[in-house]
Amino acid sequence: MRKHIIIFKCFTILLVISLNYSCATQSDKKAKKVVELCTTLACRNLTWTDKFKHCGTFIHECSNYTEVSIRNQYSLQGFAFQYDPENSGSSTYQADREAFLNKDKPDVTHQLITPPTGMSANELVDLIRSNAKTYKAVAYWPYGPNSNSAADFPIHKSGARTKKIDGALGLHHYHKDSELDEIKNSAVKLFYEYASSKSKDLIKQIKSQTFNSGSFKNLNIGDNKKTVIESLRELQAFYISIQDDSADGIIDLRTNNNPDYQNRLLASDHWNITYDDKGETYWFLRLDFNEEQLAEISVKSSNLELP
Repeated sequence: MRKHIIIFKCFTILLVISLNYSCATQSDKKAKKVVELCTTLACRNLTWTDKFKHCGTFIHECSNYTEVSIRNQYSLQGFAFQYDPENSGSSTYQADREAFLNKDKPDVTHQLITPPTGMSANELVDLIRSNAKTYKAVAYWPYGPNSNSAADFPIHKSGARTKKIDGALGLHHYHKDSELDEIKNSAVKLFYEYASSKSKDLIKQIKSQTFNSGSFKNLNIGDNKKTVIESLRELQAFYISIQDDSADGIIDLRTNNNPDYQNRLLASDHWNITYDDKGETYWFLRLDFNEEQLAEISVKSSNLELP
């Protein structure tokens, strides 16, 4: 009887050891199945010119440039201050994604981002995701900060670096060695010349319909600021940018009735207005006030994809 008990105990010990080894092996296999993620900056020509490029940042499975491999996309539209939401239907978001998916097209430039020394690709991804959540520009200019600056921002903040790309205006806006003056003096001049020509007919049409009466839709010269705010809300203003030292220059009138935002609007004499048409930026206004009354309305740009 004692012999049987000893045999049983030995068998039980061997079984436990075997199970522990099996579990450990399975755990190791699971650990090895962790997918390595990489970061790629994908840039493409704007829809209207081959002089400038629009860039977006992608987190994806390494060596995999398919739709299913994409885990995060950071794209920003012209005159916007925050990234498009994930899976956005905007033309900018979709065009950036096409650039990522078609890396061999002649007008597309891909940069696989190298992690800083001592950092793994996945560790860089974690940092990029964290830093991307903090991005919110307080101004927009074609030479930066712009959509290319926004694509580079979380990479730069995470300690990695993008290489210079011809035509990608403002890509290194947040770098200390930004070539801002060179960009202003050359490419931006060309951009504004084209933009002026592109939107000339539409601006002429808008002016002929509204400016002669001193109004733009519901906006009337001489209206006080509170009246203008309500008119903009009725007209589905997407955001108002005010030129001041505030850390947050964006006010979305469609969803925000924060009294502090309204007080900051009432204290500013210059507003930049963007309207929204079913998710697409449609046209832009600059409003100037004099002694609390609307004094001037001017069109900034219209229906033009920006870098």
